[in-house]
Amino acid sequence: MRRFDEGQNHYHFGKANDGSCIERGYSEIRGMLLPEFFRGLFSHEKSVGSYAWGVRTAGEFRLLLSRYDGSNVEGGGVWCICNTSAPEQSENLRHDCRAILCERFPAGTKINSGIGCKNDFPHEYIILQVFLVSRDSLRPPLPPMPEHIEPLILAIAQSFPDFSKQLLEGVKPADFRDRRHRLIFEGFIEGQRTGEPLSQVLFSGNTMGEVGGREYLDMLRHLAPGGCNAESLDRLIKDLKMCA
Repeated sequence: MRRFDEGQNHYHFGKANDGSCIERGYSEIRGMLLPEFFRGLFSHEKSVGSYAWGVRTAGEFRLLLSRYDGSNVEGGGVWCICNTSAPEQSENLRHDCRAILCERFPAGTKINSGIGCKNDFPHEYIILQVFLVSRDSLRPPLPPMPEHIEPLILAIAQSFPDFSKQLLEGVKPADFRDRRHRLIFEGFIEGQRTGEPLSQVLFSGNTMGEVGGREYLDMLRHLAPGGCNAESLDRLIKDLKMCA
């Protein structure tokens, strides 16, 4: 049994038969799949936002967050996903990224944190799934930004084939600011036309290296939410176009 401590908070994870960590009490709350220790967030009569970022270094995460205004954040939780083979390194990175995240919020903001491991997760990355409560319920905790919307759109494209038609009709490559994401979505469009897997399209077009390689594609896939519906995807597409 491993235990990770964050101040007065204690989060326990058991061991699966294959040696990987498994989350205790990981469930669906308000359509989002997240650990039970975040349940307290949802007792607030305020807006709760879900965000996810995949990062390799603390410096990369600091740069990614540099344009965010966190003044509307009242509190929240950070759930880190990493590869089973490097828990200590991932734990250190999670701790650094949590501190960077808190720098964007008002002084005294309470942020709980926990970590879980997966054998099939890309070695180079950790994913930070962040659930935040708004101070002003009329506004989201963090404003819509391409840094979290673009990867999420691509995660849904890879993980939810039933929504391919909605994505093809609502999203254009020009909607993506990040060139890597533009190339990936172009590959997604071509794959829908030919029936080829996205990775094969990128390899055939000699663009796999430009988009960050197979590890980056795998990381994006792990950003996919536990569930998706047409209404939430439509809101996400509208936010993407606002940011473009």
